[in-house]
Amino acid sequence: MGLDFNCSENKFGTLTIIKYTGAGGDVSIPAQIDGKQVTVIGASAFQGCAKLTGVTIPDGITDIEDYAFRDCTSLTGITIPNGVFNIGTGAFYGCSCLTGITIPNSVANIWESTFFECASLASITIPKNVTNIGTDAFTDCTGLIGVTFQGTLDPNCFDAFAFPGDLRAIYLAGGAGRYTRQNGYSLWWAKG
Repeated sequence: MGLDFNCSENKFGTLTIIKYTGAGGDVSIPAQIDGKQVTVIGASAFQGCAKLTGVTIPDGITDIEDYAFRDCTSLTGITIPNGVFNIGTGAFYGCSCLTGITIPNSVANIWESTFFECASLASITIPKNVTNIGTDAFTDCTGLIGVTFQGTLDPNCFDAFAFPGDLRAIYLAGGAGRYTRQNGYSLWWAKG
């Protein structure tokens, strides 16, 4: 298989990356390995890779499984291509240096603890197609000061503890738009 990637073949003949074995730095995940398309970043595939600083994910990836990048403490940025429909539970849990991430419109669910303890994340845009935000999805994101909601979430699918402070209540009253923390890093949010 690929030099820095251990993979398993899926039932459709595509590949899941099950373990990254490289040295870190900026990593480009290949679209194909040994002539087979890579479609899944497997559970815990990059977990604990403290020297990983950046990741380029190719088109064709559809799923980032649970804890895929957990505790990649040097990871600063990642762009997720359109076509990824699932970002698993705790996928970026503990990525304390993550300052920027693009969530594509294809994502429907942001599961539990997806960005838990991403302390350097300053802003995030929730695409209009997201229909579920789970418990602790953005808890302990102490640097988070701006959230943009492009669509409308059902209150039953937006966990009360998904974000720090009163953001859920303020969003449910105000709808789509940009929300910012009041007085910098307090627990109080306002629209605008």
